[in-house]
Amino acid sequence: RPWERPRGKGKGHSRPAWRAGALMGAAAAPLTPSVPARQTRRGMICCAIIGPARRLATVLNEPPASTARCLQARADQEDAA
Repeated sequence: RPWERPRGKGKGHSRPAWRAGALMGAAAAPLTPSVPARQTRRGMICCAIIGPARRLATVLNEPPASTARCLQARADQEDAA
């Protein structure tokens, strides 16, 4: 198999990299952008999914909370008078 290291043929890299279906040589390796670890990618995806949902929940929750604060301020104002 081409992805396995041939045994006994020098001390090259342990496994070749594949890019766009072709074997990538040592000269092309530095040109490849670094890819974050799996856990980092999962975290990025979760934040991308959860962020808009959290904002939506805040937007939906704010009018009732604002109304409650307004009513409480009005009740406190009447009690003070």
